[in-house]
Amino acid sequence: MPTPHGLTPPPAPAPQVTKYVEREILNHRDLVHPHIVQFKEVRGGGDGQLAGSWSAAAGGGPCDLGRGPCQDLWGTVVFLTPHYLAIAMEFASGGDMFEYVVRKNGLKEDEARWFFQQLIVGLDYCHKMGVVNRDIKLENTLLDSSPRPLVKICDFGYSKHEKFQSAPGSRVGTPAYLAPEVILTTRGKTYDGKIADIWWVWRRAVWPAIWREI
Repeated sequence: MPTPHGLTPPPAPAPQVTKYVEREILNHRDLVHPHIVQFKEVRGGGDGQLAGSWSAAAGGGPCDLGRGPCQDLWGTVVFLTPHYLAIAMEFASGGDMFEYVVRKNGLKEDEARWFFQQLIVGLDYCHKMGVVNRDIKLENTLLDSSPRPLVKICDFGYSKHEKFQSAPGSRVGTPAYLAPEVILTTRGKTYDGKIADIWWVWRRAVWPAIWREI
């Protein structure tokens, strides 16, 4: 729309898909495991501006979502709006583990061990697939509605793949949950994301649940 001076302002820049959103999609979608929330698809609709930035980031061709869905080079169906990106995932009806622990006023050791074992099995699978999560915490650990709940790891926005992305070196994640080597990292240095994941599981997921440090 022209301004009072008769000048037409330049169009607003199209929103960009950040590297964290890109990693969430690229690293999560190939993980299929009982203890990881299943990635379904990316949905939305609109004129395709945001989709174009996603497609370029992913190495695909242009997408015009005003005319329907498109696919990147890896075959992921992408539906986006100019301003929003929605990721459809498995529904975990039991809520998150933080709420579960608070509701039960902490966990007894045998129950904490049950959750710890599941988290380790899920993380072991991620690591064998080349993916480190880097943001393991109670709030990112979802549960199903079984009488003895099954763990579902979610949120791979800070994840990294050992083959397709650079080695972990940035101080990312939730500040209160960071592993020591992540806190102490400096520019140009890297750390072992797999070891950091294991530290997160024990010190910031299971231990607080047992000793009610939440």
